[in-house]
Amino acid sequence: MSRHTLYLDGWQRESNWGWDPGQSVWYAQLWAEGTEPGGNDGHDAPALWLTPPSYEIQLRQVLAAHIADFLDIALERVLQAFAESYEGPWQIYGGENDYEPEPPLANQ
Repeated sequence: MSRHTLYLDGWQRESNWGWDPGQSVWYAQLWAEGTEPGGNDGHDAPALWLTPPSYEIQLRQVLAAHIADFLDIALERVLQAFAESYEGPWQIYGGENDYEPEPPLANQ
C-alpha cells in the first residue's frame, strides 16, 4: 500500500492519500488542524475518509475531485498537493497511466 502525506493548508500533516493494491482503489484520509488524528482510542476520525465501500475510486483525478469538492478548493490545488508528495514514476495530472496501480517495491 502506498501512503503519501497530503499537504494542504488547514489540514493535519497526518492527512494522507495513496493506492490500496488489495482493493485496487485510491484512498484519502484528511484530519482538520486542531483534531487528534487516529480514529479510535479517544482520537478523532478523519473529517474526510474516502475508502471502500462508500468510495471505490480507481482514478487519481477522481480522488482529487472528491477532495477538492469537500474542501471547496480548486482541483488544481489538490493535484499540486499530490504532485508535491508523490514519489512514483507516473503522471499525477491524468493521461494514459492515471489508472495504473503503484509499482511493486524493487525488493518484493
